[in-house]
Parts: sequence; C-alpha cells; structure tokens
Amino acid sequence: MERLSIADLKSGAIIEMGDHMLSELIENVVDPNTKADAVRKLTLEIVVKPGKDRSFASFEIRTKSTLAPQAAVEGSLSFGIDSNGCSSASEIGGEIDPNRALLPNVIVDNKSAAAGDAAEASHTYEKVTPMQRAGGMK
Repeated sequence: MERLSIADLKSGAIIEMGDHMLSELIENVVDPNTKADAVRKLTLEIVVKPGKDRSFASFEIRTKSTLAPQAAVEGSLSFGIDSNGCSSASEIGGEIDPNRALLPNVIVDNKSAAAGDAAEASHTYEKVTPMQRAGGMK
C-alpha cells in the first residue's frame, strides 16, 4: 500500500478549500471596513471515523475561518410627531451623498437634481424598475 498524502485526499480538495479560505482571509485583511489589527484564523480539519474492524474509514474535510467583522456604523435619530399627528423619525446630520448610486446601474443627471427638481432629474436605468415608475411608491 502506497503512503497517503494529504494532497491526494479527494484529488487535492483540502488544498483547493484552503486556498479559497485564504483568499477570503486576505480580502478581509485588506477591507478598510474591518479592524486592521484583528486576528484572523483559518482552520483546516480532517475528521476520520474508522469502521469497527479498522480496515476502512470514512472521512470529512472541513474548513472554518474566523475573520474580522465589518465595522459598525453609528448614527443618531430624532423622534417626534409630524404636522399630521403621525409619529416620525429623521436621522440627525444624515445627508445623502448626491454622487452615491441609490440603485445599481443608475446614473443621475446632477444638473437637474442640483437645481432642486429631483422629479425632473433624468436617469438612465438598466434592468431597474423604480418604485415610482412601477406605481408602487407615491
């Protein structure tokens, strides 16, 4: 019987799985939304369950990683009653960046939007049906 190598199990699956997990770990390290000095951990595990006569065994290859979580984003809300007597809330200091795309593949004509006529701002949509155009938001 030939000596078994870890690289031979399931045609090198553990190496492929480890490479995939390492890529995720690297992405997490360079992500500016995670804590830079947080410890990351990658675990490769082989679990072997022998049969009663010890002549065969089943095995599983498992991966587990501990990555840094995304940084929290904090804000403040102000609560009150609006002119119609309904409860309402607004974000304190919350401003929408006019250059931020609110929907994927949407380009806003900032000239029209900057003139204060957001309803007339021209948009280019690809595979997006805005709620107002679909009649779902008034």
